[in-house]
Amino acid sequence: MSKASRANEVPPEVRAAISAFLNDSQEDEGPFAVSKAIEAVRRVFPELELSDRDLADAISSEALTAGRNIHYDIGDDKAD
Repeated sequence: MSKASRANEVPPEVRAAISAFLNDSQEDEGPFAVSKAIEAVRRVFPELELSDRDLADAISSEALTAGRNIHYDIGDDKAD
């Protein structure tokens, strides 16, 4: 499955939570850590059936659309 199709599977309420995280973290100088965004979204949606990698892709997509700098700090060992 491509990144684009996985990103389309993210529920609108999860996208809204990602957007809220981005808005809240906008006050910080520099890039935000993707791992912190994943933690924040999972606190709000503990039953979310997306892997960390798919969620990171959605977060990255939203951040890039919003013009935010990101620190992609998850690797294969933290992907799922």
